[in-house]
Amino acid sequence: MKFKHLASIGMALLALGTVPAANAIDTLVQFSTTGTGTGLDGSYDVTGINEFDWQSSGDLVIDNTLPSTQTINGVDCTTLSCYFANSSADGSDSITFDSYAHARLNDMLDNGGGSVAPTTLSTDGGSTVIGGGACGIGCFEITGAFNLQQTATLVGTTLIFTSASGDYQFFYDTTPDSVVATGAGFIDGTAFITGSVLSESGSFTQGVGGSSFLTNNVTSYDTTLIQTDPDSNAPLNDSTFDTLISFISSGEAATNNLIGLLPYTLNLAAGDLQFKADSNSEFSAAPVSVPEPTSLALVGLGMLGLAGMRRRRG
Repeated sequence: MKFKHLASIGMALLALGTVPAANAIDTLVQFSTTGTGTGLDGSYDVTGINEFDWQSSGDLVIDNTLPSTQTINGVDCTTLSCYFANSSADGSDSITFDSYAHARLNDMLDNGGGSVAPTTLSTDGGSTVIGGGACGIGCFEITGAFNLQQTATLVGTTLIFTSASGDYQFFYDTTPDSVVATGAGFIDGTAFITGSVLSESGSFTQGVGGSSFLTNNVTSYDTTLIQTDPDSNAPLNDSTFDTLISFISSGEAATNNLIGLLPYTLNLAAGDLQFKADSNSEFSAAPVSVPEPTSLALVGLGMLGLAGMRRRRG
């Protein structure tokens, strides 16, 4: 994948190490593959889902253009490149930047890590379903996208995340059409979960790796598609979920790829940072009055390390 050289923070971003363990919250949800769910007790043909396992083909992008002019050691910077070239790297500098991501669902896992996904789940944007069969009647895909604004400080070669805000959506599409190479087809279909990114903590060290924890909540969801399991007897609104994202490749950004949430799609340009990532989202129906560490984090150029609560590779 792609990633533009920025000062001395270059290719080191690839080395995301082991993710620290976190307390797992085994809340289950149920899903209707036909969009005919009727409530806590009816018409959901996939039950016992604890995690959404996203594919490693997911893309994460950091916009090289800063959301506003930021002064670094007397230099007015409008790009990430300028910031890293002029930062004192002693923890006295802070930067705010925009990030975007999209991914395609690879599997649905129970609380033991076993697959409970239906055989009609498309895993390649159209022709193939889970298990390797052909995409036929009832075939569908699930995709996700988010946009995020993050703030971090730089201490030596370590980026320390201090806050984040943004939003995300998960989409259900009965005509699978997502194309990783172009970014098309990731933000169409029915948006069945919508939510907000509330906060962030964590760090990333050049050449070592790191983790970033974002607290996300669910603000609305489509009950014809998803609901907590009957034994939970709780709505998903104001629930949280944990997401782990690990970088697996990077490179110079291509142009003309669209990524992110409508209406905030980003047309990639030279200087943007683009990464491949692997991730899992673990559901929790616990209210977020005291935010649980959850994540949908990005990392970037020596900066965005992404990792979440616990990792299972799909």
